[in-house]
Amino acid sequence: MALDFSATIRNKLIMTVILTAILSVGLVSLGLIVNEYYSTKTIAEKQLVSIADIIATNSTNALAFNDKATIRDLLNSLSKQPGLVRGELYDSKDRQVVAFNSENAGIET
Repeated sequence: MALDFSATIRNKLIMTVILTAILSVGLVSLGLIVNEYYSTKTIAEKQLVSIADIIATNSTNALAFNDKATIRDLLNSLSKQPGLVRGELYDSKDRQVVAFNSENAGIET
């Protein structure tokens, strides 16, 4: 659409208002999309931290007493969370005790 410099003032004002409205709607839409992205990301992070805290609290005694059955049960509960891909538990010497992998749908020891 080419600008017609011989257009009347009325038409120029209408075009200015229309372009301003389109730009405003576009900027508001962009702002809402960015806000929704960061809100969703924050909620997912908080949920993941909550799950990690629960697993950490519940696995402390099982790791202290090397109770692998309880540890496996705790990590098996992660399979009910569709967004989780992997979970690992380590002992006090930073050795991996057990791992959950959603791709294999199981526990690795």
